Amino acid sequence: MIIKWSGIGATEGRGKLGGTVASRNKAGAYFRKNTKPTNPQTAAQSAVRALLAALAQAWRNLSAANKATWDNAVANFPQINKVGDQFFLSGFGLYMKLNMSLSQLGLSTLSAAPAPAGVTQPGNFVVSGALAVGTMTADWDNSLEAGYTAGLYATPPISAGKSNAKTELRLIKTITGVTPGPVTDSFEAEYIAAFGALPAVGDGFQAKLVFVNEATGERSADEFSNGIMGA
Repeated sequence: MIIKWSGIGATEGRGKLGGTVASRNKAGAYFRKNTKPTNPQTAAQSAVRALLAALAQAWRNLSAANKATWDNAVANFPQINKVGDQFFLSGFGLYMKLNMSLSQLGLSTLSAAPAPAGVTQPGNFVVSGALAVGTMTADWDNSLEAGYTAGLYATPPISAGKSNAKTELRLIKTITGVTPGPVTDSFEAEYIAAFGALPAVGDGFQAKLVFVNEATGERSADEFSNGIMGA
């Protein structure tokens, strides 16, 4: 568990310790009893586990020289934990993090550690749909630059009042090439291929957009948007 302290004691936390889980929502920090979640073994879960296993095996097969590049690169890739404190991954952890971002979008993985180059944030990501004309669109502000791939994730139809369906998100489209911002991208064909049909009028859906630097595996922060299928 990650804990943030002040002069009066623990003020915020993330993770679990024993029977207690610490987190935060829009009402503020909270602690709750730890309960064991169900494990539905979905296709998406299985795919992620397969990627992790393949990358772990690839790490074991790296030369000592290549592993050393990852160990030496960790100081160049500082991380921020859930309570805002900086920390550093191990060489193996950095290898897994950057290559997982690449693998999930079908991009080539890295054997040697890259130099950090940064990644643009999409900015103001919004999704919408109109059933009468059979369209679903994603809009965002910043250009998709050369050397970047965008991953667009979506959920099947959900209740219009459901604000968080992150566990149901599935990668439905990768977007490459130079696209000057602001960007409008259609994804109705990919949505139908993934889920069988467009949402009905009034149904909700959630989407996520992320940019990945193809050369380094650096990933933008996830941007989320909830849409409701219009008439």
